[in-house]
Amino acid sequence: MDKVNSAKEMGSSYVGVLMFYVPVLYAIRTRFLKRTKLGIFFWFAEYLFPVLLSLLLANIEPISIFQMLLSVVCVYCFYEIGYIQNDCETIKKEENPTLRLSEDELKIYERNKCNIYMTRGVLGILFSMYYIQQGIPICILLPVLWGIIPLYLLYNSMRNRLNQYLVLFLMIYRYGVPFLLYTHFSWNCYLLLLIIISYPIPTFIQICAKEKRGRCEKWALFFVGSYNKRELFRLKFYLLLIVGVGVLAFLNQVHLYYVILPIYFFLFRIGSYSMRKIL
Repeated sequence: MDKVNSAKEMGSSYVGVLMFYVPVLYAIRTRFLKRTKLGIFFWFAEYLFPVLLSLLLANIEPISIFQMLLSVVCVYCFYEIGYIQNDCETIKKEENPTLRLSEDELKIYERNKCNIYMTRGVLGILFSMYYIQQGIPICILLPVLWGIIPLYLLYNSMRNRLNQYLVLFLMIYRYGVPFLLYTHFSWNCYLLLLIIISYPIPTFIQICAKEKRGRCEKWALFFVGSYNKRELFRLKFYLLLIVGVGVLAFLNQVHLYYVILPIYFFLFRIGSYSMRKIL
């Protein structure tokens, strides 16, 4: 029994070190699994699947699953720097911080912080070199990829109303940049806009409608009604989006199959709401 417990502790300690270096692993450990027991499922359903679906809808030939997943891993390589900085540095300045890491994991960070950021930086340079080699102009690629770091540092440095507006740009980065990387910045404006409208926009409105420190954004309540009605708001939003894409398809402005994305989110909201009721 002691050997089993010892093996589990060693495995947990190993993952605790590895997550700081390997893209996506940190997010899984500190965000998805701590959100709910089904955290990874919700991440797959809310993020990975719709992002990959949007890449398929981009109709890039030949289809490469490796390129699709690589664009997501690249985004998380940069994005998780903000997570790490928030969980390990920002908490030092807060009176009642949200603790996502254990004491042992924080100690691992403190002992290895230089190596962690250097490793992430080297990975970022390698990703940048790869996509530059793929033909993406350096003057566009570098600000888009590396720009998330100062944006996240700004987000982590403030705890006021402006934060929830910065969340919108963080979500746009997570959902939009994989598409830009995979399509080599081909600027399929309609599909890129559809990706942003399908998740970041309604989530942002929902966040603004939630009361924080005794207040919420009144303009958001205009759309949501009240925070308790947020699920109904999302369903109405996706129904309206489905109709809008359908009208654009009828006018030959977009492909009809673009409607698959809002239909997916509509069905997902129904499914996730029903699942929460059951669980």
